[in-house]
Amino acid sequence: MCRILPLLFLVSAVAGCSPQYTIIEHSDVNLTTSGDRPTLVVEMINGTISIETVNGKDISGQLTVRGVGIDKEEAEKEIKAIHFDIKPDVEGKIQIKTIRTDGNKHWNSSGTEATLQVPAACKLELVTSNGRIQVNGRNHGVIAKTKNGSVSIKQSQASVHVQTDNGAVTCTDVEGPANIETSNASINLTGRKLLVNCKSSNGSIKFAGDLIPGNHKLLTSNSHINATLPQKAALTLDANTSNGRISNDFKLSNGGRKNSKTNLQGEIGEGDASNTTLTLKTSNSSISIKRSKDAKQVEDTE
Repeated sequence: MCRILPLLFLVSAVAGCSPQYTIIEHSDVNLTTSGDRPTLVVEMINGTISIETVNGKDISGQLTVRGVGIDKEEAEKEIKAIHFDIKPDVEGKIQIKTIRTDGNKHWNSSGTEATLQVPAACKLELVTSNGRIQVNGRNHGVIAKTKNGSVSIKQSQASVHVQTDNGAVTCTDVEGPANIETSNASINLTGRKLLVNCKSSNGSIKFAGDLIPGNHKLLTSNSHINATLPQKAALTLDANTSNGRISNDFKLSNGGRKNSKTNLQGEIGEGDASNTTLTLKTSNSSISIKRSKDAKQVEDTE
């Protein structure tokens, strides 16, 4: 299942800090999935998770352990204490999880990383800290959680659920629910037939796509929101900012409500707008609601 590769020893010193000794250990992983839509759970610590989806039923790639100490002896203890718990089938899920066998809860600069090729039929549950998460290619849904790291999910064609701190989030070609939360960083989301719930603080939100019936939210503070909707979108808008302006490309039917440069409420489109609402809220910045020039996007909404 795993093949241990030779160790690589690195010594680094930073001015004003104690010297650190680092040992890096790589191992190969090869697993075979079963079922039409298997779930892969990957949990790393202080490191990157990088996933590329491919045809077939095999999971392959490389796992990395990084042991860091003030000297070689301490780094070796870290390496020996960090293991990958790999379970091919736990209630229909395949698990690759980082564990410590010494009971120490302080990782300092030690950590683990995963670079994997997985079947496109997989559902993905990815968890790490102080590291980014990357997924490239079609899948059957991604749950991604990290701290102090960015998240990039591209060409998904499925739902996404993302939670991070201090990291930018980019999700493209999403289809279905898109629940994204970050802080102090931007969100960039594109897709079709979406149910959107995006929240940031001190970060911009850029969105383009069509929406299914439901309640949709784009919320941030101290940064702008840019929402691009299909030409034939029909929904109820509720946009609000402070110390900023709202611009809108669509003809608005507001039912007698009073709007201003910082507040916009009403319906757009000629279809039934009663069962689809889009709430956009920020502070100290602008909101821009644009009409898409992409004909294909219009076709997708019909």
